[in-house]
Amino acid sequence: MSAKYGYTAQKVLDTAQSLYEKHKITSYPRTDGPYLPMSQFEDVPSVLAVLQSIPELESGCAGADNAIKSACWNDKKLADHSHHAIIPLAVKPKLSTLTEMERHVYFAICERYIAQFYPCAEDDATTIEMDVAGHNFRTSGKVERVKGWRIVTGKESEEGDTDKDQSLPVLVVGQSLTCQQANVQEKKTKPPASFTEGTLLDAMANIARMVDDPKFKAVLKETAGIGTEATRASIIETIKSRGYVEAKGKKLLSTQAGRGLIDTLPNEITNPVMTAMWEQALDQIALGQYSLDAFMTKQEGFVTALVNMFKSGQCSLNLPKVVQPTAPCPSCLKTLVQRSGKKGNFWVCEDKEACGLVLDDSRGKPAKTAPCSCGKGVLVRKKAKTKGFWWGCSAFKSGCSQRHFDEKGKPGKEMTNGV
Repeated sequence: MSAKYGYTAQKVLDTAQSLYEKHKITSYPRTDGPYLPMSQFEDVPSVLAVLQSIPELESGCAGADNAIKSACWNDKKLADHSHHAIIPLAVKPKLSTLTEMERHVYFAICERYIAQFYPCAEDDATTIEMDVAGHNFRTSGKVERVKGWRIVTGKESEEGDTDKDQSLPVLVVGQSLTCQQANVQEKKTKPPASFTEGTLLDAMANIARMVDDPKFKAVLKETAGIGTEATRASIIETIKSRGYVEAKGKKLLSTQAGRGLIDTLPNEITNPVMTAMWEQALDQIALGQYSLDAFMTKQEGFVTALVNMFKSGQCSLNLPKVVQPTAPCPSCLKTLVQRSGKKGNFWVCEDKEACGLVLDDSRGKPAKTAPCSCGKGVLVRKKAKTKGFWWGCSAFKSGCSQRHFDEKGKPGKEMTNGV
């Protein structure tokens, strides 16, 4: 959903919850389990029959073979998860009652369910190595031979992976060719792609890929991740709301505040291995395989050791210097200071007693103002309750009741009797 539509993790989680709780057409969504119980295999014909009655899914269901039993039907693997994979139920949805996002998420769930009743997709992978005047050249290609389940879901190519899909000629080992043309192309290596919400969720679930230490990599490979399917979306929303990362299109980019936080804290706290190991221990506690008391004793020891490291000078906090944004106050000519509140940033005059001017934040700058004829304050552009804007004097508490209509972002005709 992130790659295809740019949806955030939290919105997708909320939408999946709505499909389950409100519309009652999908199974429990807060699960990372990719397996299904064998007891539900007998329900496959009735589920496919319902899905085939939906025009958008009809062709996919027509080619499905419900005799195919994919690897997801596994009771033993399911024992490691509290809930089975998300699937559509044998209940025909009222598509007219679904929002656009609900339709997108629902059809994605249905397509994944249908796809398992198709044959495997098959590709031919080819690598050609050539010696040209003592220099070694290598190229790779991949050609789709059997479409299989891709008939339903389509082919999801990875960014920058298009060269691997090129069709290559059939050659034999030792064959001699004539080099007819040679071109030199100058290119630069690309930095790793920025995270999107989708790729960040994947990285959190598969944290072992981000770990270099072989010992920890082996421990974390199968079982540990950061957060759960139910909490990862809220973790992403939290770091966004605290200003540690910002969304630019589909990309998630770290902010100065986020980078400063990581640079300030010691590696013992910022290392993702620590969080993943804690998550792993909590999973073991939930399964009765580990003692909660033993876990808490270890946490107490960790915190005590960390505090002692700070006391002894082995660790220190190198707090970044934060420059607070300021601007001239248009009312008293002193200084406006940017502050943060529950609804975001705003600007307030440093002389709260005498001036007390408060302005909304407009893309990092104080909102627009204009001189007021009363001489006590300034006209401030404000958003109307219904729609549009109007202008009012900041010195209304001192008796100035001037109110003006907004005309293309500037104070217009003065309102009379509040109209």
